[in-house]
Amino acid sequence: QDSMAYLTVNRGFKSGGVYSGPAPGNTFEPEFLTSFDAGIRNRFLDNTLQLNFESFYWKYRDYQFTFINFASNGTQALVTNNAGKARLYGANADIILTPTSADTLSVAVEYLSTKFTDFSYTTPIAVDAQRSCTSRGIAGSATLANGSSVPIFRFDCSGVQLARAPKW
Repeated sequence: QDSMAYLTVNRGFKSGGVYSGPAPGNTFEPEFLTSFDAGIRNRFLDNTLQLNFESFYWKYRDYQFTFINFASNGTQALVTNNAGKARLYGANADIILTPTSADTLSVAVEYLSTKFTDFSYTTPIAVDAQRSCTSRGIAGSATLANGSSVPIFRFDCSGVQLARAPKW
């Protein structure tokens, strides 16, 4: 009665949508996530000590990412694209000690590993300073709102860590 082990598999989505750029070309598809979680929750010493451990593995398909790029009419805009696939895995541990009714001591740690497994995009911006992606050269050209033509660069972000996802 003081321990619980669990295993869950969940599948969810975040809907697609429209970003602020002009149509056509200002839509993005839904993002899908399948998550696998396993863990154990324990209470010992007359409920004064909790030891909780969990591991997880998440698989994204059509991961949505937002960045500054050029909209379909050649104006700069904050666009949302589907990045392809990403995976995350890790584990966490929580230790909570309640030696008295007025005192609680706790320690928590989590390890996280993330990467895009399939992610490339195009942009007129020649350098990817945000994600450290590999340039694959020029993929074509685009006409800007003022009528000038600019090269379109292709970047491959496969293997790159997801943003805002620290290891610890």
